[in-house]
Amino acid sequence: MIDCPTQCPSCNGTGRISASFQQEIQQKYTASFSNYSPLAHAVTGLTVLTVAVYLLAPPDFSSFLPQPLPTLIWSILCNHANSLDTMELWRFLTPVLLHAGWWHLLANMYFLLNMGPPLEGVLGTPRFLALYFLAALGGNILSWAFNPVPGVGASTALFGIGAAYVGLSWRWRLFEAAGARRIGMALGFLLVLGFALSDVFGIPLDNWGHLGGGLVGLAFTALGPRPRGH
Repeated sequence: MIDCPTQCPSCNGTGRISASFQQEIQQKYTASFSNYSPLAHAVTGLTVLTVAVYLLAPPDFSSFLPQPLPTLIWSILCNHANSLDTMELWRFLTPVLLHAGWWHLLANMYFLLNMGPPLEGVLGTPRFLALYFLAALGGNILSWAFNPVPGVGASTALFGIGAAYVGLSWRWRLFEAAGARRIGMALGFLLVLGFALSDVFGIPLDNWGHLGGGLVGLAFTALGPRPRGH
């Protein structure tokens, strides 16, 4: 038998919670607000890298680089139906760097530059990068599995960012609820609209990639520990 202590460590037998114990508990379960301020180290690097790849290898291959270099870059980075058979597994990740046009690039970089810094500030740079590339990986795997032609673009990762924003608001209340709800509704609307446009009009949208990235983003926040900021 083990004897219980006769004196409670939280109050030292005084019947009152000590200030030091209160501070210890507060530091354990909360983080400084400044730790959650927006951060853009990873966001800036990802934006520069993605734009650089587009300039080196635009989809029409009209690069300032001599041929066959732009075509070679696409052939190395894009995904295709035989990626798994040939064990070229990097192709499930690298399509996040390719874009189908300047409008595609601008839309994705606008989303990344707006949504990325608040999330990077909450997660910290290493976890943000992990989320970004895991969402891209999950999205590209689903795109490879269900799309006739696997897609390209950062939107697989960006759906993961948007879904993680919603998940962090729902689970940890780290973002304003109304804003997170609007983001969640927008992502859901884009998914439904994308599948409808593809089914009815045959528009080649990477809906499965978007869905896969979003599911990874939700899983990342549902299974991970509470973020401590940066």
